[in-house]
Amino acid sequence: MIFARRFRSAGHTRGFSVERDALVGWAVREEEDDRVVRMTRCRDWHRVESLMTLFQIKASALQQDGWQEVTPT
Repeated sequence: MIFARRFRSAGHTRGFSVERDALVGWAVREEEDDRVVRMTRCRDWHRVESLMTLFQIKASALQQDGWQEVTPT
């Protein structure tokens, strides 16, 4: 796993992850509770970096709204 962050608030979870995908390059995933709301496979590392920056912004917003970071599963 290259990048993984998970947050919890009021029984809900949000997660962001990036992992190496041997077939395509990288698998980028955003989850809400037990659902994948965004799944992208990227060949271009610059696209992965852009998505990780977006995830960092979303993670900061969650923390400002009182969400607690938990260990990713």
